[in-house]
Amino acid sequence: MSNNRHDEAERYATAARKSMSHVAFEVFKSPSPCLNEDRFDEDFFAQRGSEDVRTFNLEQVLTILTMMDKDILIPIIEGTLPQRVRADLSQAMRNEIKQPDTIPGIYINYIVDKNGRHPTKADILAILDAMQDYINEFDDGVKVFSRVIDFLFKPKDPQGLKYCENPSQKAGAELFIEGMRDRLSSEPNGPLRGGISEVGFSINISSRLANHYKHQSSNKVMTLFDACAMHLFVDRYSIQGYPVVRIVSPHAVDMAECLISRLPSSYVLWGWGFNANQAGASVQGVNSLKILQAAADSKGKNSWATIEAEASTSGITGERAVVEQRIKDSREEMADIIEEHGATLDANLAAQRRYHRQFKRLRQLASDEDDDQE
Repeated sequence: MSNNRHDEAERYATAARKSMSHVAFEVFKSPSPCLNEDRFDEDFFAQRGSEDVRTFNLEQVLTILTMMDKDILIPIIEGTLPQRVRADLSQAMRNEIKQPDTIPGIYINYIVDKNGRHPTKADILAILDAMQDYINEFDDGVKVFSRVIDFLFKPKDPQGLKYCENPSQKAGAELFIEGMRDRLSSEPNGPLRGGISEVGFSINISSRLANHYKHQSSNKVMTLFDACAMHLFVDRYSIQGYPVVRIVSPHAVDMAECLISRLPSSYVLWGWGFNANQAGASVQGVNSLKILQAAADSKGKNSWATIEAEASTSGITGERAVVEQRIKDSREEMADIIEEHGATLDANLAAQRRYHRQFKRLRQLASDEDDDQE
């Protein structure tokens, strides 16, 4: 039986509709209660959810979540963000994009059409065939189809395969292809539910997203998929990315990337995403001299200390209000249940007392009859 991405997404989305705290606790559940196998990042979160470090990591995750717009978080989980930003979330995303290069953050990429719709099942199957044809030439001396694909985006004359430079990248693409074929076997026709995402960190999100779009220093599985889609369906699909959360501390960067990678299931395993490597392992941007030294460049870069000091606490305030309301509601619900059970217990106790009184009268009556017979 295939692992179902929709069950995993619904688990997180249900938690997010309650509070960010619920999401944090769901994130650290290991193994997942709705999957048959370990996830790509199972060890990472299992280790950080162990008893001796659990509290610290829960606090980190809550800090990250409370920096997010809840209206953006749920579409990230469900994979509906590309369409939602063109509709009811357009203002929320404009607010997020407003100053993209002043604060580092986490972004998410999708491959979608101009309306934000994910590729269809039929199109993906054709793209997978093209991807397989491409990586089949990894060990071949003669490059034919791969040259066609490699010439679609600059630079157009790579030494080897642009999207498959080493065995590790080849293995990542193969894992994605195999997983996606299995995923599609239980999917209906039409746009892929939940889509396919890629998550990353950058201190300059807008320029990083532009690089992904142009296939420069980008994710190899995602860009190979995009190039094959361009070859088969010219300009039907493209990489589209969005900033989703700002990071106010260098100490939270790796956890933030891992968290946002887990929530939308962005790893190649089972064909759920484009990430072929564990998130959080390549966040060298935190060491940028511009941000460490607070160089006042043309883009207004601030230091980590300034970013943290000026960070908004509205998310924390909002989460506290949600939690307090849920505590109040839970207490009222418990009081109603206790009252109902209390009335039942009182009635039961009264019935037992009546029974005992009647039992005592019967015993007395039996004793009197014995005396009369004597």
